[in-house]
Parts: sequence; structure tokens; C-alpha cells
Amino acid sequence: MIYLKKNKIVPGKKNNYMTNRLKFFLLLGILAITLSNNSYSQQNEYNFPEFDFSKGIGITSPDSSFFLNFSLRFQPRVSYTSADLSLFDFGNIEARIRRLRLKFNGYVFNPKFAYKVELAFENLSLDFENASVPNIILDAVFFYNLNKNWTFSFGQTKLPGNRERVVSSGNLEMVERTFVNARLNIDRDMGLQGTYTNNINNVHFAIKGAITSGEGRNFITTDEGLAYTGRVEVLPLGKFENKGDYSMGDLVREKSPKLSVGFVAHANKGAIRQRGQTGRFLYEPRDLTS
Repeated sequence: MIYLKKNKIVPGKKNNYMTNRLKFFLLLGILAITLSNNSYSQQNEYNFPEFDFSKGIGITSPDSSFFLNFSLRFQPRVSYTSADLSLFDFGNIEARIRRLRLKFNGYVFNPKFAYKVELAFENLSLDFENASVPNIILDAVFFYNLNKNWTFSFGQTKLPGNRERVVSSGNLEMVERTFVNARLNIDRDMGLQGTYTNNINNVHFAIKGAITSGEGRNFITTDEGLAYTGRVEVLPLGKFENKGDYSMGDLVREKSPKLSVGFVAHANKGAIRQRGQTGRFLYEPRDLTS
């Protein structure tokens, strides 16, 4: 074996300085590799967004300050109408896409600051009969969840009206809502809303209010009158499982009977459409109450 000493080759004698130097560089290399692997693993763990596919496509930022969930829903429908089943006529068959919805929801900076955007692309929701442009936007609203009792929102969304209208079309039992709802509901509007929920001896209740423009969704200008909506809900037998009071289908069996009672009052000052937020335009404004 040959060793180095004072820049000379000396056979048979070990040099402690050279051995320590080799050990130092070996440890330095191992340390560099270890730090590199740790840095790479931390980059994978903390610097990439997280994905969730339980309810659409969910994306959460590495620091959990931003969340976005994207989902798509559509309803193709074929229907046949006849007063006499023995007289089958192909002219009575209707086939169309009844609903095509694109939905985004999530939060920004903190789960207390939430948002929801829902777009529609089928002919009925675009409201070509009364709107001069394609009426794509259904919901575009920000939420502030102050605490477990109070929630405030600003933007365009459904008013706290009759239950059948407020229930999402994705939670209906039948293929469509009733004719009564189609003519008498107060639909969507742009403005401020607030909700207070609480319970007294397991009797749950919710108080909801809204001050909105009164012209309906995506209206460019507003008149001098506003719309005022108030709704009170009482659940005397306790809360429903999995928000079952806002799902028409019996998807979750309750352990005990449940009941929800609601009352709504709505006043639209200076309404310019037949049904306040929907319908054809009137010749002159008028006050409507529901």
C-alpha cells in the first residue's frame, strides 16, 4: 500500500491527515445527497396542490389558502305526450337536453370566505324569450360564514323563497318541478342576503332575509324600487340527516320522524316584469307582493 507524505510517495506508512480528509469529503457527499432527497420530498409534500375527486374535481393550494371544486351536471330527456295511448303519434315525442350546468365553488384565504359560480347552457335557462343576450350566469355569489349561526352573501343567487324552487335541480325526485312553482316562484336576484340558524331544546329554526334589485338575474340597470324577502323555517322534531329537508328524494332514512315548516314573504317595489324577477316586461312598473 502506498501513502502520501509531504508531497512524496512513502511506501508502507499511513497518513492520518489524508485519511481524515477523505472521510470529510465522503461525509460531505452523503450529507449533500441526504439534503437533496429531503428537499425533493418536501417539495412533493408541500409545493404541489392536492386533488380530490369525491364531489367533482377539487383542487387545494399547498398552504390550504385556496380551494376550488369543479363539477358538471346534465340531464338529457325524452318525453311523450298523448291523451290516448292507443293513438301513438311520433309528433308527440320531445327530445332535448333539459339541463346542462357547470358549477364552481370553494373558498379564498379562509373557509369563511366562500364563493359559488354556476353557469347554464341549455335553451330554457338562457331565457331567449325575454333576454336580449344569452343569459348564461345562474349564480355568482360570495359568502361570509361569520360563525356557526350567521352567514352573509353578496351577489346573484336564489332568493330564500319557496322550498321547491330553492331545492337544487340535482336533488329533485321527479324530472321537473311543478307548474305552480314555474309560475309563482321568485327565482334569482342580485343583492345582499343573511341567514341566522339556531336551536332551542332541539327545535331548530332559520331566519333568512334578502334585499335585492328586484329585476332578476343578469339585469343591466335597476329601477328606483328594491325587492325585500324574508323566510322563517322551523324544524320542531330536529334537523334532517344530511340536509334531507332540501332533497326531494328519500335517500337517507331518518331514525325518527322529521318535519320542516316554512313561511315566506316577498315584496318587489316597482317591478318591471310580470312575475317580478321573471316573465315578460310590463308596460309600466308596479308593486308586487308574494
